[in-house]
Amino acid sequence: MKDHRNTLKNILCCGALALAALLTSGCATGRRIVDVPLPDVPVPANVAQRGTAVIMTRDVRVFEKDPRQPSIPSAAGNLNMLSDTTKNNLIGRQRNTYGAALGEVALQPGGSVQDRTSALIAKELTARGYTVVADPAQAGTKLDVSVEEFWGWITPGMWTLSIEARIRCQIKLSRAGKEAVITASGYAIHHPQTGSQANWEKGYRLAYENFLQDLRSKLNSAGF
Repeated sequence: MKDHRNTLKNILCCGALALAALLTSGCATGRRIVDVPLPDVPVPANVAQRGTAVIMTRDVRVFEKDPRQPSIPSAAGNLNMLSDTTKNNLIGRQRNTYGAALGEVALQPGGSVQDRTSALIAKELTARGYTVVADPAQAGTKLDVSVEEFWGWITPGMWTLSIEARIRCQIKLSRAGKEAVITASGYAIHHPQTGSQANWEKGYRLAYENFLQDLRSKLNSAGF
């Protein structure tokens, strides 16, 4: 009887480990490319035109070699050997069953956190009646954006896992002598059964939507 219980226990343990490995599977050791479309932000038919605006964005995230928390940006290999272009392209890190860091999560080749953040903010500005331009000299409203967080991470579990994504920006606004500083942030967590491409993209899609809601509220409060 004792041998039977031990055998059953071993089977259950092996099955749990196999399932946990399956949950975090999907090329976790290599770099995963995610391509999340920007959310649609409806433009009201009677929106008042607010003039031109320029968005100037910098990536000020700080990467660490072996961070204690998965929410802190990191990358495989020697961080000193990574170019700014490579860092600006990274938006997350995959992890195995035991929480050890594996391959990075990145935007499409050539994509950057600055460009993606600017595009998100432009969506909201357009819906508010601004015309977004590239030349600061042609802009009546200026937004100086510092991206402090733009990162996704995975936390393995026994039967499901969690995928989280967080975006936070400090935005300095100026228009005709009026100035304001706001912090806009977005966060999302969901609990899929696998760390698949679609589930990573869902995590970021939810974070994008949450970010835009907060940005809208903060712009309203600042009078922009």
